Amino acid sequence: MATTVSPGVQPTLARVVEEAVARVGADRSRLLDVAREVQARFHCVSPEASRLIARALGLPRVDVDALVSFYSFLSSKPLGRHVLRLSDCPSCRGLQGPQTTKALELALGVGLGQTTADGRLTLARTSCIGLCDQGPAALFDFIPVAGLTPERVPEFLAATSGDPSEIPAFAVRPNVRKRDAVILAGMEPGAALRRAVEKTPEALIAEMKASRLRGRGGAGFPTGSKWEFARNAQGAPKYIVCNADEGEPGTFKDRVIFTLAPQLVLEGMAVAAWAVGATQGIIYLRGEYAFLKPTIWRAIGDMRARKLLGKNILGRAGFDFELRIQLGAGAYVCGEESALISSLEGRYGVPRDRPPFPVEKGYLDLPTVVNNVETFCCAARIAENGAGWFTGFGLGESTGTKLLSVSGDCQRPGIYEEPLGVTVRDFLGGIGGELAQAVLVGGPSGSFVPPASFGRKLGFDDLPTGGSMMVFGPGRDLLEVVSDFMHFFVEESCGWCTPCRVGNVLIGERLERIRVGRGLPEDLSYLEELCTTVSRMSRCGLGQTSPNPVSSTLSSFRALYEQRLRAPGRGLRPSFDLAGALAEATRAQGRGPLFHED
Repeated sequence: MATTVSPGVQPTLARVVEEAVARVGADRSRLLDVAREVQARFHCVSPEASRLIARALGLPRVDVDALVSFYSFLSSKPLGRHVLRLSDCPSCRGLQGPQTTKALELALGVGLGQTTADGRLTLARTSCIGLCDQGPAALFDFIPVAGLTPERVPEFLAATSGDPSEIPAFAVRPNVRKRDAVILAGMEPGAALRRAVEKTPEALIAEMKASRLRGRGGAGFPTGSKWEFARNAQGAPKYIVCNADEGEPGTFKDRVIFTLAPQLVLEGMAVAAWAVGATQGIIYLRGEYAFLKPTIWRAIGDMRARKLLGKNILGRAGFDFELRIQLGAGAYVCGEESALISSLEGRYGVPRDRPPFPVEKGYLDLPTVVNNVETFCCAARIAENGAGWFTGFGLGESTGTKLLSVSGDCQRPGIYEEPLGVTVRDFLGGIGGELAQAVLVGGPSGSFVPPASFGRKLGFDDLPTGGSMMVFGPGRDLLEVVSDFMHFFVEESCGWCTPCRVGNVLIGERLERIRVGRGLPEDLSYLEELCTTVSRMSRCGLGQTSPNPVSSTLSSFRALYEQRLRAPGRGLRPSFDLAGALAEATRAQGRGPLFHED
C-alpha cells in the first residue's frame, strides 16, 4: 500500500519548493535539480508540487509534468520512504538475480513495483546501475549494494532497518585488476595544467591532434578537432561538459575513475577550458552514481585550494574556469550528447537534430565541448607528457590505453587498463574467460563476437568499444540475453521517432516468437530487414544501434535462431509492412531509403 502526502503538509511542500528554487537562483535550466529535491523530501513530485514548481520558475505546468514523467527516478505518485531498485542488467543482476528478487518479495510481502504495507519500502526494478562486476546488485535509495545474493537478504534487511547512510557489508569495491600508465597511474596534482598553460591554446590543440586521441565513449571522434571547432565557434561563454552518464549495460569504468582519480578528470576539463577558451564546466553525473558526488566535490575543493580552478588560474590573468555537478535522474538516452544537453537545460532528454553540432550551439545555444570521463583523463596525460608519449601506447590509429569494464562468465571480472590493439583472445586469457561462447564488445549497442573472431583487435581500426566487455559462457542462452537487451532499448527509448519507438517493439516481439519456438524461417529475413530499417531511419544513436544485439547475433550466431524455428508451412506468416507504415513519417522528415548519416 503506497503512502500519500496529506493536505496538512502542503505548506511544508510550498516552503521546500521555494527553498529549492532559491538555491538554483530561480534558473529555469535547473528544473531537474528542483524536481530531484522535492522527490527526495516527499517521495514523489505530486501534481501540487508540479504546480508550485512551475509557478516559482515561471514555466508552463506541462513542462514540469513532462520532465517528471520522463525520468525513471522521479514519480508523480508517492513511493515508499525508501526505494530498493534491483538492477535488471544481465551482468548487474548476475546468475542469482532472479532468486534474490524472489527472496526479497517473500521477505517483504510485496512484488516488484509495490510498496510495503507500512509505506517504508518500494521494491522496484531499474536498468544497469554500473555494478556489473559485483552482482546481484541494487540501489537502496542511492546507496550502492553489491553482492546481494539470496542467502544475504536477511542480513541486508537487518542492515537497512533504519535510515543508513551507507551499508558497509554490501560496499562496492573498485575491483581494479590491471593498471597501466595513462588512466590509473599516479598523478601530481596540477602537473598537466601547468604544462598546458605553457603553450598557447592553439599549440595545445595541435598537441591533442598529434596524439591522435579519439573520444573514449565509443564513437571515436578526434578530440583535438572537436576542441578546435569549439574554439573557433562564435559565442560566449563557452562550456566544457563531462559526460559521466555511462548507462551502457556492462560499463562501469567511470565509477572507478571517479572513485580513484577524480582530480585527473577535473584537470582534463581545465586543460580543455584553456584550449577552447571556456569559463564554465559541468559534470553530468548519472543519477545512479549520486553516491560519488561527495568524492567529486572534495576533489573540486582541493583544486580550488591549489588555484587550479576559479579566477586567474595559476596566475594567468583571464584564465577563469568554474565547475558544477548536474545529477541525472535515470535515463539511458541522456548518454547521447544532445539529449544530455537537453537534460542540462532542465528538459527531458530528447536528442536534437544536427547540424548545428554542440561545438557550435550546445548548452544554452552556446559553443560546448562534450567529452566523456576517460577522454578528459587522456587529455590531461597528453598535456603533461606530450603527444609522442601517448602514441607510444596502442596500435596504428588507436593510440593510448583503454579502460575495459569486464563482467559476466569469467574468473576475474573488474577493471582492466589495456593498450589498444589487444586481441579479444589474448584479453580473454588474462581474465579467465577462455571458454566464452561469445563476448559482447561495447555493450548492447556494440556487437556479439563469436570464437571464430576472437583474433580481432580492440581499437578504432578493427573492433571499437566504449569499454564494456561482457563475457557469456557456454551455459548461457544467448537469445534470452538478446531478448533482455531489446527490452532494455524499448524501455529506454525517448519515443520521439517512430522507427525507434515502434521498430524496437516489433523486433522484440518477433525475437520472442522465435525464442519460444514459434518462429518461421521467413522471420529471420523479416528481422534482418527490420533491424536495417530501425538502424537507418532512427533519429539518434540509441535507435541507430538498438538493433545491434539482434543483427550481430543473426550474423554470427545464426544457428541459434535456426534451431528454434518451426517447420515451414505451420503457423501464421508475417505480414506487417514496416516500410509502408513509416512512409509518411520518413517523408515528413525528408528521409528516404538512401538516407545516411556521416
